[in-house]
Amino acid sequence: LSLDLPLFLPLPLDASLTTTVGRTSFNSNSSSESSLSLFMAGGSTGPNARTAEFWRFVVYPQTLSRGNVAGEWHILPELPEPRDLHTATLIEGASASAIIIGGRGPQVATADVWSYSVPSSKWTKLYDAKAHGPSPDAPVALAGHAAVPSALAPEIVVFGPGYPALEAAMKESVPDGVEPANAVWAFNLSSKTWRRMGSDGGGPPLPVAGASAVSTDGGRTMIVVGGATVDPESGEPSWHSQSPWLYDFASESWHPLKSVNEPAGIVAHGVIPCDGHFLVIGGETADRTPTMAAWNVTHVDTNE
Repeated sequence: LSLDLPLFLPLPLDASLTTTVGRTSFNSNSSSESSLSLFMAGGSTGPNARTAEFWRFVVYPQTLSRGNVAGEWHILPELPEPRDLHTATLIEGASASAIIIGGRGPQVATADVWSYSVPSSKWTKLYDAKAHGPSPDAPVALAGHAAVPSALAPEIVVFGPGYPALEAAMKESVPDGVEPANAVWAFNLSSKTWRRMGSDGGGPPLPVAGASAVSTDGGRTMIVVGGATVDPESGEPSWHSQSPWLYDFASESWHPLKSVNEPAGIVAHGVIPCDGHFLVIGGETADRTPTMAAWNVTHVDTNE
């Protein structure tokens, strides 16, 4: 099957496609492969309907210089269970793997962690949230969170919990099993354990869900962009503009960013880092309309 795609595909790590709600994609450009690939995992196909489909789109390299990119779709072994609102992070190298974290499964949101081996095409469960039980060092439920790899340790850094905290804020209470909003955790791929990272009292002032994150500074920081929150006056969901925030992995501290050309409000979008700026692509806008628009956003650290 051959398909033409817009030139800005493949999407970045952890980007959510706008055509399928909650579906997560990531790209591979391993030196061991002769082509660039886009992987797409899970997603929602309708109200309370989730899929476990796992696909790989192999790009024809000769088409990268054209206005459209062409390639072939290949179906891969399905996710262990249907899910959406999860994250997928590609760990490249000789034994490349895709790390799937959290999301809504058949029943409720979870903090399970799965690894898919690209060379062997096999799934392995790295962390079972239910088996471990509640812990102050680990999230209980993640859905609509964001995740990026760290260069400082074999870890995936997660910003969340996302929608569980947003729903709790709308009820003006935090039920048992729901973490405070806008926490940061790290999952260690070697020890297969979680740890809670510091926040220095900073970060987004309101609960955020459906944001995207991008790894910056060579994997030493992440920038969190967009997302939905709760209107402090009405208590209803709000897609109002979320100014980007930078989180430093070494100091475990937040830095507010001042941006230019930022979308007025965007959820479930993709983010691509560039030199001194980043591209925001697709998502759902403030009027709840899916879009394939792209914004070139520049930013500066307001602490500098």
